[in-house]
Amino acid sequence: MRRILVVLPHIIRPKIHVREYGFVSYLSTKYRLTLVTIDSEKQLHEFGREPWLNQVEWIPVCIARHDRLVSAIHSWARGGPALVGLYCPSRAIRQLDKILRGKCFDLAHVQTIMLGPVCDLLDGTPKVLDFVDSLYLKLSRRAQLANRLLAKILKLEARRIHEYERRIEPKVDEFLISSQLDRNYLGVCSEVQVVPTGVALKEFPYKEGRCGKDIIFIGTLSYSPNVDAVLYFTNCVFPLIRKQVPDAQFIIVGYAPGRKVSALGRVEGVEVRGYVPDVYPYLARAAVAVAPLRMGSGIQLKVLQAMAAGTPVVATPYALGGIEAVPGVHVMVAHGQAELADAVVRLLKSPEDAVHLAREARRLVEEKYSWEVVLNKLQHIYDRLLSDRV
Repeated sequence: MRRILVVLPHIIRPKIHVREYGFVSYLSTKYRLTLVTIDSEKQLHEFGREPWLNQVEWIPVCIARHDRLVSAIHSWARGGPALVGLYCPSRAIRQLDKILRGKCFDLAHVQTIMLGPVCDLLDGTPKVLDFVDSLYLKLSRRAQLANRLLAKILKLEARRIHEYERRIEPKVDEFLISSQLDRNYLGVCSEVQVVPTGVALKEFPYKEGRCGKDIIFIGTLSYSPNVDAVLYFTNCVFPLIRKQVPDAQFIIVGYAPGRKVSALGRVEGVEVRGYVPDVYPYLARAAVAVAPLRMGSGIQLKVLQAMAAGTPVVATPYALGGIEAVPGVHVMVAHGQAELADAVVRLLKSPEDAVHLAREARRLVEEKYSWEVVLNKLQHIYDRLLSDRV
């Protein structure tokens, strides 16, 4: 059986790191897998319960947050990206060098450009680097909403990421990314394979027709684009909706809400549920799912999950950028506060429009974004790289 090394920037939380979980759990059934996680935590209880973990060699590399911050400062001072130093500090590389010395692999899979330095340890081993999304695009969009000083820092970091992508290009055999839009913002010239993040259709069965007035947002609530999105929607869009639909409710669901997000629960009609073990029951009874992102990049799993579940979606262009959906056919796309409010109100008041949107959205997810479709793409890439390894 072929030996595969997978290096991740964190321990997998299955409901949060959906892409990594999908890839690793699949690869563990096909190959002898060595999984390296570079994290600030030694182990998570939920991670340790995963059945596929019994099939892999798991090597946790624990790096203290202090060491990460020092490494980020050093990387920045030397003209490199701070995020590379933060996620892949020199202490982690030294530990990995000792751990991997003498081990032979048929292929190495490195997750995110922030772990680029790992590629230097793997001479002679075919390497796959999964960008996931364009960090350059994510930082550039965030800079547009930041104050002047932070915007300058973010733009500089974005340029350094581009430069780093070009430097690492010769060391990698195959690049992956989650959407074509993100691929357009990479600094590499090589061919990059678009492999979306998949949706587990059995976990999000289609349910048609909603009778309530719940509007739902799902997403990791410590992630800055999501924080901005729920603050923006609550403060600027939701009041416009309540003027036309007084009994509308806005439900915010997601992992690790901070102080600003938690405080939104004091707004009339807004409920902050925070982390829930399963988001599907909330999607299944919501009348509309919203993705009012004003920054960020990559494919938005929150949108795909809602589309799979039959919850009609209202999104900004930023939230839809990585998904091959047609506005007005699969989702409603809106610009600005008034358009977002009008689109949500239309779906709340017109069940026929909501059902038509939901049906087409589910069909699109089945055709392009199921895990079966996504993992077939990944397997073809692995087969091509491994065919030369006798």
